[in-house]
This record gives sequence, C-alpha cells and structure tokens, in this order.
Amino acid sequence: MTATVWGVATKVNGAAAWYNRFGSVTEAHSFRSLALELPGDGVNIDCDHDHQEYGKLIYAELGDDQMLRCVAVVDGDLTRAEESVYFSPELELRGDVDKRICIAREAAVVGLSLTHSPATIGAWPVSIRAGDIRSSRDRGSWPWDWKWKDPLLERALDHIGTGLGVEQRTATRIVDLGRRRTLPPEFGPRGPIEIRSAASVDVAPDGRTIELIAVPYNSETVVEYRGRQIVETISNTAFARVNMQPNRDRIRAFRDHDMRKVVGRVSHLEPFDPVGLRAEIRVSHTQLGDETLALADDGIIDASIAFAIPDADGEDWQGHNRRTVRRAWLDHIALVGNPAYVDARITGLRGRELLAQR
Repeated sequence: MTATVWGVATKVNGAAAWYNRFGSVTEAHSFRSLALELPGDGVNIDCDHDHQEYGKLIYAELGDDQMLRCVAVVDGDLTRAEESVYFSPELELRGDVDKRICIAREAAVVGLSLTHSPATIGAWPVSIRAGDIRSSRDRGSWPWDWKWKDPLLERALDHIGTGLGVEQRTATRIVDLGRRRTLPPEFGPRGPIEIRSAASVDVAPDGRTIELIAVPYNSETVVEYRGRQIVETISNTAFARVNMQPNRDRIRAFRDHDMRKVVGRVSHLEPFDPVGLRAEIRVSHTQLGDETLALADDGIIDASIAFAIPDADGEDWQGHNRRTVRRAWLDHIALVGNPAYVDARITGLRGRELLAQR
C-alpha cells in the first residue's frame, strides 16, 4: 500500500525550535536562503528522523512566498492516521552558524521526515491520498477533479512526466518558481555551450535570406551529452526570451560551427512558433556565403544550433538519461551536413532568382 503526501515542509527565513519538557527552547535555527540542489541519490522520507527509508521525495518547489512545498510517495496507508501528520526537513546549515541559536546563510535539504510533532513554527498538516501519483492506475481511482483541487499535485505530475519509467523518478532538485518568473532579461550563459544539429534547410525569394526551424519543440531525440547518449526534449518555453538576450544583434551564422567560417547573421527569431524556434539568416556577399546559399538551395545542408543553459532551473532531468531543456541561451546557428534533430529544417531560401543572375 502506498500513499502520496504533500504540503509545506519549511519556509525561508522561518524558524524551527526544539523545547524541553519545561517548555523552554533548547535549540533553534533559521536560514536566509535555500539551496536548490538535492542529494544525488534522492531525498529519503523517514519517520521522526529515524533514518529508516519509508519513501522518496518526488517533487519540491520554492514559491514566491518562500515556502518549500513537497510531494512524496511513501509506503503504508497514512490515510488512517488518527493524528495530524507534518513534514519535518533535515537541513544542512551553511555559513554564519551559531552553535545554539543560529541564522544560517543557506540551508540544504538532505532528508525529510513525517512526524506528529514538527519543529517548524507555524507548520501545517500535510494532505494525504492513497496511491502513488506516478502510477496512472492509482490516479485513475482519484476524484476526477483532483488536479483542480490540488494544483501542487498537478505541477508535480507535469514536472516528472508520464513516460516510461516514471514510477522510479524522484526529485533531483528544487524547482524555483519565483526565480523562473523574475529572471531578468539580461540573463547569460552559465553552462557549457552545447551543439544540436537539426535537419533540412530551404531558401526563399528576396536575395540572401535562409529561413529555417533551428530546433523543434517537444520532440524527443537521442543526443550526445558529456560523452553519453541521452534522450532530450526542447520545451516550447526554451527560447521565449531569446529576443531579450544582450547579444541578440550579434548572433552569427557559421558553417559547421567553425567560428572562422562566418556566413552571415541571424536577422530574425520567432520563438513562439508551435513547431519550433523559427529563424532567418541574412547571408553575406562572400564566396562562402554564395556556396552556402547554393548548398541550401540544393537541400544538402542542415540547420544546427549552439546553446547554453542559463541557470539551474533551465533544465529538468528525469532519471540520468532523459532531459528537458526549459530555458536556453542561443549562442549561434550553424549550417551543417550532419543533423541530430530530424524535425529542424531549412524552410525557405529567399533569392533564387537573384542567385541565378550572379
């Protein structure tokens, strides 16, 4: 028998306190920020901090209100508990720590307990539903309006997905909802530049403009990532702010990702096309530019992008081999001969008539 448990575990700048049998505080702590990283092997759920694994944390989010909301799946039927049940996080406190009553610079979640006696001041009882939210069979027994009544559960399911192996997925990091909404438009690349090839390019009628789908959205593709093969999906939100990048007017187009082989500049980007990131490349009047236009017109070169993940919330991992890119920084576009994303393609070449006259 399993149960899905959800609710608030703690709050940034909130306090936790322990009392002796006379009602006096024996220890207390608070923290100024919460680390988004979680243990590599997941966060175990235990009872009263006994360190006996009882379940796993499968989703955690930090909201604008600085509340840490958690969803866990545990063994046992907690729906029959006679007393209120609370989340009680086990935290690693970092920086500015006093031995007795401390305010830490940062806290990291390393464990999570279910208890009847929480230390967190102002804690609220968790909600409990029989069954594992990751199981479509268990969800089928829930009320039809459970998503409407429990939006935290809906967000959790959207995050972990419903594909193959979902019932083994656990939380790998805390989703920072506040950061996602308040990310400044001047964000820049903080991860390594990654290259994703696409497929087929076409050319259109104004002179020297190549039109293409630089990368398709919501299309699962096997790619190489740091020496191993993973299944990757580019979300339709990934390039929503591409036109706000500080390098927007300097995004170049290259041949084969070779910085010495500039063929033009990216003159237009449309990130909200439902198919994918639509782009236009203005090709320069050079020998290499003319050659590139001819190859594109013949349909024998493809599109490829180079991008970076701008922050920790730019990607979601489902296990070790499946990744969804939710936000990305576009570094450049290349025209190549070896595609990875088969749905990315050159869609038009403007200038066939003028090319014929040259």
